[in-house]
Amino acid sequence: VDWPVFAWIAFLHVGALAAPFFFTWKAVGLFFGLWWLTGGIGICLGYHRLLTHGSFQTYPFMRRLIAVCGCLAGEGSPLMWVATHRKHHAFSDQEGDPHTPRDGGWWSHVLWLFPGNEEGGQDKLFSRYAPDLLKDPFMPFLHRTFLLWHWGLGFALFLTGWYFWNAYTGWSFVFWGIFL
Repeated sequence: VDWPVFAWIAFLHVGALAAPFFFTWKAVGLFFGLWWLTGGIGICLGYHRLLTHGSFQTYPFMRRLIAVCGCLAGEGSPLMWVATHRKHHAFSDQEGDPHTPRDGGWWSHVLWLFPGNEEGGQDKLFSRYAPDLLKDPFMPFLHRTFLLWHWGLGFALFLTGWYFWNAYTGWSFVFWGIFL
């Protein structure tokens, strides 16, 4: 079991259960805004269309900014997401597919995240399926600092809510903006 991944996902779910106790309408609006930014722009447009499939090109700064948005969705670093998705396409629903539904619905949606990798497994995965991302030093940096971005966003959200309203609003921004 990859315990850091398990702990991260468990931590997010426990925090999500606490979110209703910190309800504000401002936090609900923040939730929808961050959901669109991280999921729609970061994952769908960024990780999937731009970084995985190269469906379009953009300036290096914009590519990196979109990658940060994807990182904040909590689905892994650009290196991990892109390499795993490319491997999935290489072995779709066959032996070697990292999240094939042939191994069951729970495996294909959640459980595939938890098995630990052998020594150097991530490096092999990245060099085989995401060598283009390894050429940009910012992508390995995002991989190494993945959780720090979330802590930084949580801190910024708390300070924003607290500064403009009060501490309760700050906490509502953290729970609705990070955990949900």
